Amino acid sequence: MSPKLQRFIKGVLPLLRADKLKFNRNGSATVTYRIYPDETTSFVRDVIKDNLPDAKIQTRERKPKGDFDYLTITFTHPEI
Repeated sequence: MSPKLQRFIKGVLPLLRADKLKFNRNGSATVTYRIYPDETTSFVRDVIKDNLPDAKIQTRERKPKGDFDYLTITFTHPEI
C-alpha cells in the first residue's frame, strides 16, 4: 500500500467521521461516513479526489438515520 493511500486511511478518514472502511474483492473500497443532514455529499467526494486523485468513485448512497445521515461511497484506486 502506498504512503499516500496509508495517509488517506489513517489521517483523512477519521477527520471525515468515517465509520467503516471495507476493502472489496473486486479491487474497490467502500467507506461509510456520518454526515450532518445539512452537509452536501460533494464535500466528501471532493476530499477523496483531492487526497487520492487516481480514485474513481463508483457509487454513492445517502441514508438518514437518527441525528446523522450515513453516506456510503464505493471507489476504486490502482493500489487497492
